[in-house]
Amino acid sequence: MNDDLYRTSDMAMVTYLRMNGHAVQNIVWDSSGYTAYWQFLKTESLIGATDDFTSGRARVDPRMFNRDFAKTKAEFHNISRK
Repeated sequence: MNDDLYRTSDMAMVTYLRMNGHAVQNIVWDSSGYTAYWQFLKTESLIGATDDFTSGRARVDPRMFNRDFAKTKAEFHNISRK
């Protein structure tokens, strides 16, 4: 695994990171083909955002989050399993 990349299968986390300006670098499936991982460049800003998210300090506009989460979910259903 590339140490320069942060990966997560949590669609809420993906949505939050995107809302904070972090771009998805790639989406990969695990070897079983059941779990997709979104990969982001690992930066100080990204690590701070993930810490905020996991600690409950993350704040978003709920309507914007719901809209963007729907986009992440649709993307998940449209990516091909390799």
